Amino acid sequence: MLHHGPGATMLTVDRLSALLDGGYLIVGALIAALVGALGRSAPHRALALGFVIALSWRGEPLGTVSVLALGAVGLSVAVERRQWPSVTGQEALIAMVLSATASAGIYACVPDTEMARALAGATGGAAVVALLRRTAWAPSTAMVSGGVAAIALIDGWARPSAVVGGLGIAVVHAVVQAVVCRRWATSWLVLAVGVAGISVSSRAAGLGSGTARPVAEALLAAVGGAVVLVGPAVRRRDRHPVMPACGAGGDGSGRSRRAARESRRT
Repeated sequence: MLHHGPGATMLTVDRLSALLDGGYLIVGALIAALVGALGRSAPHRALALGFVIALSWRGEPLGTVSVLALGAVGLSVAVERRQWPSVTGQEALIAMVLSATASAGIYACVPDTEMARALAGATGGAAVVALLRRTAWAPSTAMVSGGVAAIALIDGWARPSAVVGGLGIAVVHAVVQAVVCRRWATSWLVLAVGVAGISVSSRAAGLGSGTARPVAEALLAAVGGAVVLVGPAVRRRDRHPVMPACGAGGDGSGRSRRAARESRRT
């Protein structure tokens, strides 16, 4: 039931104030958007820079920021060494919405939210620029999953269930983004399953007590989503050609890199 009146208004204002507190979200969004728009940088690099700079600007511990920066650089290099399929139009938009949902989910899950706010801002800023410039978002999904997992481990330590829920969000996000890349299910089904899985991991597993039940809930969200989305595709694989995995290389026609090279030689 929705409650209206001064109390409900004050609650909404308090939540908005907490989200904007410290400027992590705003700085992350502005840096990611500026780097992506003015620097012509790829969205995943803009996202990483917005996230790290927002944390360092607000005076987070140097050791933590350094570890995150090194992790972001390493993941960015790994992402750039892979070839990603072209995901455009409605599928690209849904992929961005799922990344934003994962960022919001980890914010709602962990006890300390500074890093989550920075990630949410950087994800939003990079996504807006990628949408306007029509650049690929698929590489950025790896950055979001990595960021969510890191935040769960670093900022969720005070509540073990938050670590479990945060890691569950990262897994669900990675699974649904892989399904988007492979076009194994309709976009709206992927969106519905992704939002549901992230919500269960964030609000049920992440806010639970103990570890046994949160682990079961996070596994249910991840495995259940994978079964719903991947199961029908596996049953159809004998009747339809299978596209290469996200980042598996190839020329987009279903051939591997080696087959594509041999074809060019002949």
